[in-house]
Amino acid sequence: MISNVNQRLQQEINLLLDDREGLVVLEAGCGSVSHIKIPNVGKMVGIDISEKQLQRNAQLDVKIVGDLQTYPLEKGGYDVIVSWDVLEHLDNPKAALENFFEATSKKGILILAAPNIVSIKGVVTKLMPHSLQVAFYRYVIGDTRAGIDDQGPFKAYLRKAMWPEKIKKAALAKGFSVPYMVKYEGPVPKHLRSRSKIFNVLFGFIGWLSKIALGKNNDLTDSDYMIILQRD
Repeated sequence: MISNVNQRLQQEINLLLDDREGLVVLEAGCGSVSHIKIPNVGKMVGIDISEKQLQRNAQLDVKIVGDLQTYPLEKGGYDVIVSWDVLEHLDNPKAALENFFEATSKKGILILAAPNIVSIKGVVTKLMPHSLQVAFYRYVIGDTRAGIDDQGPFKAYLRKAMWPEKIKKAALAKGFSVPYMVKYEGPVPKHLRSRSKIFNVLFGFIGWLSKIALGKNNDLTDSDYMIILQRD
């Protein structure tokens, strides 16, 4: 089932791209599956550091094995760049973002989705050893494939450069606008809430307290974010 936040993102993307044809799309850190539908695609390119993940993705016309932090993407070569739950796994997300900015075409859009480092999930993920993250996904979330055969969760760095406010500031300095940005409670905390009344009450209290202490736009239960940037 598609969540409401994903539906809203899809609507925004459709509005921005509805009148364009033959779009060249880059799935950056694409893995084995695409998370959103891009309209009017002419060519779909995927880049990932894992060749196994690339080979599982049947939607790609071109497959590139490469590191987003260092691979020389074609300048202005992509009308749409999608980076979905990738930035947190990069030791230098700032370098990858600079790469994306340069590779986005005039009037092109950059779509980013990632965990919010200023959240309960962000702090816990940053502090938790990777082996415990794998165990959490296997035995709490119930994903029996976790950590096997190039499947996530992958090591997470969660650097400050991927904080949504920092991304927005960097994008504006590069001549991008920000037509859409949202922080929201993602599937992992929702799953925990649904399984435990204690977690549900605790998360609700932390969210309420953080909005009082930090302002209504700073809810520590907003575990994830989505941003659309457009090159003006």
